[in-house]
Amino acid sequence: MTVILAAMDSDGKVKIGGDSQASTGYDYSYKLDCPKVMKIGEYLMGGTGCAATLRRFQFGINYPKPPKRNIEKFMLLTFRDSVVKQLKGVTLCARTVILFVIHDKPFELMLTINDDNTTSALMYPSQLPVAVGCGFLSAIGAYKALVSMGAEDPIRKALEIAMEVSPG
Repeated sequence: MTVILAAMDSDGKVKIGGDSQASTGYDYSYKLDCPKVMKIGEYLMGGTGCAATLRRFQFGINYPKPPKRNIEKFMLLTFRDSVVKQLKGVTLCARTVILFVIHDKPFELMLTINDDNTTSALMYPSQLPVAVGCGFLSAIGAYKALVSMGAEDPIRKALEIAMEVSPG
């Protein structure tokens, strides 16, 4: 089960969090030996997929330096193209979604492995709160409910709830 949640905290900063479990379906889960959420340079990121794919995003990509302005255009074109080019010929998990946060703006990168083993990539901006992984609906619902009740640390608590109730 994977769930990654990005949301605005009470100080007006975007925070990102995620679980540390991996699964082989609905019947077996184990602690993943690599992080699903990380900070690399100016980027906060969290992702779904296997450990090999997450390590590739952690250690195997040279991320372009983001500009101060026009961040959406940069992320949708320059950043996406740079990442896809660096993934050429690399085997990835079949289902991979990486959530990037830069300058407090979230972007989702969805990667699909095609029949000919090429990678297609769709990058788009998101609205906060945003979550990816099979627990995304539970995390967003719990986060919104916790915020409306004035709960402390709603991001962490929402992730805990999502991990309890989400399958896989």
